[in-house]
Amino acid sequence: MSGRAAGERGGEARVLGHNVMLDNAAVIDAAGSAGGGTVLVGGNWQGQGPERNADQTIMRGKASIDASATDMGDGGTVVLWADDRTQFHGSILATGGRTGGDGGKVETSGKRVLRAFGDVQVGAKAGRGGQWLLDPHDLT
Repeated sequence: MSGRAAGERGGEARVLGHNVMLDNAAVIDAAGSAGGGTVLVGGNWQGQGPERNADQTIMRGKASIDASATDMGDGGTVVLWADDRTQFHGSILATGGRTGGDGGKVETSGKRVLRAFGDVQVGAKAGRGGQWLLDPHDLT
């Protein structure tokens, strides 16, 4: 999934289902030398797109997702989505490349309830910071 060799972009991962959990041992690496990849957990951006939306999505505290650009390029896109409830712990990276590129986009959303206790980094050392979207009906 990752594209760590020179000039490679990060790959794509989709973790979909009725109830989705990234347990403590889960590591998703979609980082790339020339730009970060895309990771969809529980659905696509704002629940749109052809992917099946989860009713509940959970990311445990030691789970991690990396969709960063490692050298030159923009950070990628990471989505944690659920039509009902999302519980976000753990760490998500979608940073810009160390020599250039902007930060990526991260969404942690539950259509009804979001519990967000995790760490998100969408910064860029040599570009503009990225975006973290939290979009629940209720936020804890």
